Amino acid sequence: MSVYRMIFAPDVTVSGYTKGDDKYDECRAAIFHKFLEYGFLGTGWDTSYLQPEMTDEEIRAAMGVPKGPIGNFRCMCNMSKDDLVWIIFQSNYYLFRISENKLGTSWLRDRFEDQEQWFLDRDISTCFTGEWCKVGNEMNVPGVIINNMSIGPTLREIKRAPELSMMVWNRCTDSNYYCLKGMTEEWFWDQLTDRQIEGLVLSYLQVTYDCIVNTESLKHSTALYECELIGKDGTRYLPQVKSGSSGNKGFPVEQFCRKIDEIGSQTGFPVVPVLFYENEDYGDYEHPRLIKLTKTDLTGFIRNNPQYISSNINNAFNMIVSYVM
Repeated sequence: MSVYRMIFAPDVTVSGYTKGDDKYDECRAAIFHKFLEYGFLGTGWDTSYLQPEMTDEEIRAAMGVPKGPIGNFRCMCNMSKDDLVWIIFQSNYYLFRISENKLGTSWLRDRFEDQEQWFLDRDISTCFTGEWCKVGNEMNVPGVIINNMSIGPTLREIKRAPELSMMVWNRCTDSNYYCLKGMTEEWFWDQLTDRQIEGLVLSYLQVTYDCIVNTESLKHSTALYECELIGKDGTRYLPQVKSGSSGNKGFPVEQFCRKIDEIGSQTGFPVVPVLFYENEDYGDYEHPRLIKLTKTDLTGFIRNNPQYISSNINNAFNMIVSYVM
């Protein structure tokens, strides 16, 4: 199975409805409530005839798109039974489990009789039938999902950690619909948002190195480091935190350390460069003061110091551990 995210933003063409008006938003809300009430999910493209085996050229010809990205249509080709789709509506996250693939306007006509035009005027042409589950706010959603919701095309496949979405579905529906196999503590990192990972690193540094966050530095974020932490002897710790699999291409380790040394030469206090890359790919460069944190460092910190960890991170960690054990 696969996991997708969809941005719900239909273009309403009903006369008298203007984007940005309350009536326009109310119209969108009415569409979504139809989805929930009747157990289906709709999109604006009539793609009921697209097939998974189609080449990009065949998709372009079928959809009349000679140029430009076709990622949305490729997703529509591939979405099928038991795939999960994430949607945000009015600040709440929802999961939709597909039971039947791509039903076009004829299904709307048969299912809703005189309402077919109602849907077409509201940018709904292709439908998937299935089951809805309200997950709630961000506190209930894996970080890998949150990190993928805000930008990009209308439809996107989320390839990292589909098991987490399956786990959320099972939890929210109080079922064992999806069989979860092969989960490890690595899935914990996909539970966290970028901000949560950064906060975890800062908590670790404060406790381990007996330093405090200079709150003034939080207001002056840079591409080089997240903030400044100050030890009792005046030592400055400047951490750079990168989640995901890419590390930091903008400031490789050697360049990062050199720039931190430049800052140190101007402060009059010892300055320590600190790195946490989720992929732990720090290369071969060595620096006498460089602290390179590992995921083992941070998970050990959670186990040994739960009192310093936010409830969200503690809950995420304990949930993964319970599945692994």
